[in-house]
Amino acid sequence: MSKIEAGRMDLYLKAVNIKNLVHEAIDTVQPMAKTNNNELKVSMGALTSILYIDRQKVLQIFLNLLSNACKFTENGLITFNIHSDKNFLYYSVSDTGVGIAKEKLGYIFEQFTQVDGSQTRQFEGTGLGMAITQNFCQLMGGTLTVESELGFGSVFTVKQPLQHDI
Repeated sequence: MSKIEAGRMDLYLKAVNIKNLVHEAIDTVQPMAKTNNNELKVSMGALTSILYIDRQKVLQIFLNLLSNACKFTENGLITFNIHSDKNFLYYSVSDTGVGIAKEKLGYIFEQFTQVDGSQTRQFEGTGLGMAITQNFCQLMGGTLTVESELGFGSVFTVKQPLQHDI
């Protein structure tokens, strides 16, 4: 986080097979999804096979969004949607989990902050995952938005510009 905040985080753009990257992320979080008896679905729309992106940062965003969905959903559905056009990569993670109250949405991207910060909270974590995710999105010129309803789940959506020459 300190490197990001100091503006010292670099992008390492290279040709990446995005479909392989998606499969790597799904394979990584599948055991976590099963732990809470969740179904994990992937929907790949029109998707250019090779994209010039920062592989590690995009993978980290995928993993952060998917693992949060797995953590906050039980006996539910987590859906990873991804597609691209000539200028942008679009992806989202939706879940049927606990959701986030509207008045708490502004806090989820703050460092070391969790929606439930009480000593008796049900879900563990450092409160850094979403802050890092948002910072990585911004570093790559993208946006991260969230829609959520308490008791009905959440949808996190990323719109990331694509680099055409490196």
